[in-house]
Amino acid sequence: MPSTPSTAPASTSFDTLLSPSSSLSTTPTASDYSTTFLQPSHQLHHHRRPLPPLPDLRFEQSYLNSIAAAQGVWWKILLITVKDQVLLPLVQGLGYNLLLIGWRGWNSRAKWGGRGVGVRFRRWWWGVNDWEISEEGSGC
Repeated sequence: MPSTPSTAPASTSFDTLLSPSSSLSTTPTASDYSTTFLQPSHQLHHHRRPLPPLPDLRFEQSYLNSIAAAQGVWWKILLITVKDQVLLPLVQGLGYNLLLIGWRGWNSRAKWGGRGVGVRFRRWWWGVNDWEISEEGSGC
């Protein structure tokens, strides 16, 4: 039977890892082996641009910047504080929850009540396996 690459033993040695400057006629020493994989050149990373400074996201700084427009008037400061700390988080939470409730309701109705290819395939597959199709997620 002819030899194939998978049946022939591979002959490898450390001599193939020698750097080009060493001679093959002498016994290799530790300095003959390439160490570039141990100490990669740092010149490869000099082409990156420096990152921009990080923005100051602390509450105190953003709050002080918001109330600077109030010019020291107490009712304007109170209005800005209520808007930033009560009203906007309330509206964001309400919108997020309405989105989740809507998605959950739409998804439960579309799971079994749809007419798409995925639903038809699922119903066919369950019929082939004699699985009972539950009506709990039908949305009716």
